[in-house]
Amino acid sequence: GAASGGGWAGGAAPLQAPQGLRMVENSSTSITVAWEPPSGGAACVSVYELQFREADEREWHLASNSLTRTSCQKHNLRPGVPYRFRVRALNARTAEWSPFCGTLATSTMAAVPSRPTITRATPKPQLHCVEVQWESAAGSSSAPSNNNNNSNAGDRYVLEWREKGRSMGWVRADVSNEYEASVCSRVVRELKTGKQYQF
Repeated sequence: GAASGGGWAGGAAPLQAPQGLRMVENSSTSITVAWEPPSGGAACVSVYELQFREADEREWHLASNSLTRTSCQKHNLRPGVPYRFRVRALNARTAEWSPFCGTLATSTMAAVPSRPTITRATPKPQLHCVEVQWESAAGSSSAPSNNNNNSNAGDRYVLEWREKGRSMGWVRADVSNEYEASVCSRVVRELKTGKQYQF
Protein backbone atom coordinates (compact mmCIF):
# COMPACT_ATOMS: atom_id res chain seq x y z
CA GLY A 1 0.00 0.00 0.00
CA ALA A 2 0.91 3.62 -0.30
CA ALA A 3 2.77 5.30 2.52
CA SER A 4 0.61 7.47 4.72
CA GLY A 5 1.04 10.64 6.75
CA GLY A 6 4.54 10.76 8.35
CA GLY A 7 5.83 7.74 6.41
CA TRP A 8 8.34 7.61 3.58
CA ALA A 9 7.34 9.67 0.58
CA GLY A 10 6.49 7.39 -2.31
CA GLY A 11 7.94 4.48 -0.41
CA ALA A 12 11.46 5.95 -0.55
CA ALA A 13 13.75 4.61 2.16
CA PRO A 14 15.75 7.09 4.27
CA LEU A 15 19.23 7.87 2.97
CA GLN A 16 22.19 6.27 4.68
CA ALA A 17 25.17 8.43 5.64
CA PRO A 18 27.80 9.27 3.02
CA GLN A 19 30.83 6.99 3.13
CA GLY A 20 34.61 7.13 3.01
CA LEU A 21 35.17 10.70 4.20
CA ARG A 22 38.87 11.40 3.75
CA MET A 23 41.42 14.19 3.41
CA VAL A 24 42.84 14.43 -0.12
CA GLU A 25 44.96 17.58 0.15
CA ASN A 26 46.00 20.12 2.77
CA SER A 27 48.02 23.30 3.09
CA SER A 28 48.71 25.66 5.98
CA THR A 29 45.32 27.38 5.52
CA SER A 30 43.07 24.89 3.72
CA ILE A 31 41.94 21.27 3.73
CA THR A 32 40.27 19.42 0.85
CA VAL A 33 38.04 16.48 1.77
CA ALA A 34 36.18 13.97 -0.39
CA TRP A 35 33.62 11.24 0.22
CA GLU A 36 31.43 8.65 -1.50
CA PRO A 37 27.63 8.90 -1.90
CA PRO A 38 25.36 6.96 0.45
CA SER A 39 25.21 3.26 -0.35
CA GLY A 40 22.46 2.64 -2.91
CA GLY A 41 21.22 6.22 -2.68
CA ALA A 42 23.43 8.35 -4.95
CA ALA A 43 20.53 9.13 -7.29
CA CYS A 44 18.44 10.39 -4.39
CA VAL A 45 20.94 12.98 -3.14
CA SER A 46 19.99 16.61 -3.69
CA VAL A 47 22.99 18.27 -1.98
CA TYR A 48 25.59 17.57 0.69
CA GLU A 49 26.31 19.52 3.87
CA LEU A 50 29.86 19.69 5.19
CA GLN A 51 30.60 20.80 8.75
CA PHE A 52 33.93 21.39 10.49
CA ARG A 53 35.41 22.43 13.81
CA GLU A 54 38.77 22.72 15.48
CA ALA A 55 39.55 19.57 17.44
CA ASP A 56 39.21 21.27 20.83
CA GLU A 57 35.91 23.00 19.98
CA ARG A 58 32.48 21.60 20.80
CA GLU A 59 30.39 23.56 18.29
CA TRP A 60 30.33 22.54 14.64
CA HIS A 61 30.56 25.22 11.91
CA LEU A 62 28.97 25.12 8.48
CA ALA A 63 31.38 24.90 5.56
CA SER A 64 28.57 24.56 2.99
CA ASN A 65 25.10 23.03 2.76
CA SER A 66 24.71 23.28 -1.00
CA LEU A 67 27.45 20.97 -2.29
CA THR A 68 26.52 19.06 -5.44
CA ARG A 69 29.88 17.27 -5.73
CA THR A 70 31.51 14.75 -3.39
CA SER A 71 34.46 16.96 -2.46
CA CYS A 72 35.05 20.37 -0.91
CA GLN A 73 38.02 22.60 -0.14
CA LYS A 74 37.70 24.54 3.13
CA HIS A 75 39.73 27.75 3.16
CA ASN A 76 40.67 30.27 5.86
CA LEU A 77 41.84 27.69 8.40
CA ARG A 78 44.63 28.23 10.92
CA PRO A 79 48.10 26.75 10.26
CA GLY A 80 49.17 23.66 12.18
CA VAL A 81 45.77 23.11 13.79
CA PRO A 82 43.88 19.78 14.03
CA TYR A 83 40.37 19.86 12.58
CA ARG A 84 37.33 17.58 12.48
CA PHE A 85 34.98 17.20 9.48
CA ARG A 86 31.65 15.47 8.93
CA VAL A 87 29.20 15.32 6.02
CA ARG A 88 25.57 14.38 5.43
CA ALA A 89 23.26 14.18 2.38
CA LEU A 90 19.85 15.71 1.67
CA ASN A 91 17.27 13.30 0.26
CA ALA A 92 15.77 14.89 -2.87
CA ARG A 93 12.57 12.86 -2.49
CA THR A 94 11.81 13.43 1.18
CA ALA A 95 13.76 16.68 1.87
CA GLU A 96 15.24 14.98 4.96
CA TRP A 97 18.91 14.87 5.91
CA SER A 98 20.75 11.59 6.24
CA PRO A 99 22.76 10.86 9.39
CA PHE A 100 26.28 12.31 9.45
CA CYS A 101 29.09 10.03 8.41
CA GLY A 102 31.85 9.18 10.86
CA THR A 103 34.02 12.14 11.87
CA LEU A 104 37.28 12.72 9.99
CA ALA A 105 40.27 13.90 12.05
CA THR A 106 42.97 15.74 10.11
CA SER A 107 45.01 18.95 10.34
CA THR A 108 46.44 21.84 8.37
CA MET A 109 50.15 22.01 7.65
CA ALA A 110 52.39 24.22 9.74
CA ALA A 111 53.05 27.66 8.29
CA VAL A 112 56.33 28.13 6.44
CA PRO A 113 58.37 30.64 8.48
CA SER A 114 60.00 33.69 7.00
CA ARG A 115 63.76 33.72 6.59
CA PRO A 116 65.68 34.68 9.77
CA THR A 117 68.02 37.69 9.56
CA ILE A 118 71.66 37.34 10.62
CA THR A 119 72.45 40.31 12.85
CA ARG A 120 76.04 39.66 13.92
CA ALA A 121 79.00 37.41 13.19
CA THR A 122 81.69 37.79 15.86
CA PRO A 123 85.12 36.30 15.06
CA LYS A 124 87.03 34.70 17.94
CA PRO A 125 90.48 34.12 16.42
CA GLN A 126 92.02 32.58 19.54
CA LEU A 127 89.38 29.84 19.49
CA HIS A 128 89.31 29.48 15.68
CA CYS A 129 85.56 30.07 15.63
CA VAL A 130 82.86 32.60 14.82
CA GLU A 131 79.72 33.23 16.85
CA VAL A 132 76.75 33.90 14.56
CA GLN A 133 73.58 35.53 15.89
CA TRP A 134 70.25 36.12 14.12
CA GLU A 135 66.77 37.46 14.73
CA SER A 136 63.87 35.07 15.00
CA ALA A 137 61.93 34.41 11.82
CA ALA A 138 59.26 37.03 11.11
CA GLY A 139 55.69 36.29 12.00
CA SER A 140 56.01 36.21 15.77
CA SER A 141 53.25 38.02 17.58
CA SER A 142 55.78 39.47 20.01
CA ALA A 143 58.64 41.81 19.22
CA PRO A 144 62.08 40.15 19.05
CA SER A 145 64.08 40.46 22.24
CA ASN A 146 67.80 41.07 22.51
CA ASN A 147 68.75 37.78 24.12
CA ASN A 148 69.63 34.52 22.42
CA ASN A 149 66.38 32.80 23.35
CA ASN A 150 64.07 34.97 21.26
CA SER A 151 62.90 32.17 18.97
CA ASN A 152 59.24 31.35 18.49
CA ALA A 153 58.01 28.26 20.30
CA GLY A 154 58.80 25.23 18.19
CA ASP A 155 61.21 27.01 15.82
CA ARG A 156 64.29 25.07 14.76
CA TYR A 157 67.16 26.64 12.83
CA VAL A 158 69.80 25.29 10.47
CA LEU A 159 72.99 27.34 10.06
CA GLU A 160 75.26 26.74 7.06
CA TRP A 161 78.61 28.30 6.15
CA ARG A 162 81.13 28.40 3.31
CA GLU A 163 84.39 30.13 2.54
CA LYS A 164 83.79 33.35 0.59
CA GLY A 165 84.96 33.28 -3.02
CA ARG A 166 85.30 29.49 -3.10
CA SER A 167 83.08 27.25 -5.18
CA MET A 168 82.68 24.82 -2.30
CA GLY A 169 79.16 23.86 -1.24
CA TRP A 170 77.47 24.98 1.95
CA VAL A 171 78.51 23.16 5.14
CA ARG A 172 75.98 22.57 7.88
CA ALA A 173 77.05 23.72 11.34
CA ASP A 174 76.90 20.93 13.89
CA VAL A 175 74.11 20.88 16.47
CA SER A 176 74.75 18.81 19.56
CA ASN A 177 71.26 18.94 21.04
CA GLU A 178 67.69 20.09 20.46
CA TYR A 179 68.11 23.19 22.64
CA GLU A 180 70.94 24.49 20.46
CA ALA A 181 68.75 24.04 17.39
CA SER A 182 66.12 26.37 18.83
CA VAL A 183 68.22 29.32 20.06
CA CYS A 184 69.17 32.23 17.81
CA SER A 185 72.93 31.88 17.95
CA ARG A 186 75.50 29.30 17.00
CA VAL A 187 79.28 28.96 17.36
CA VAL A 188 80.94 27.68 14.18
CA ARG A 189 84.25 26.03 15.01
CA GLU A 190 87.35 24.87 13.14
CA LEU A 191 87.45 27.86 10.79
CA LYS A 192 90.74 29.12 9.36
CA THR A 193 92.19 32.40 10.65
CA GLY A 194 92.39 35.15 8.02
CA LYS A 195 89.70 33.68 5.77
CA GLN A 196 86.33 35.26 4.97
CA TYR A 197 83.17 33.20 5.41
CA GLN A 198 79.53 33.44 4.44
CA PHE A 199 76.67 32.28 6.69
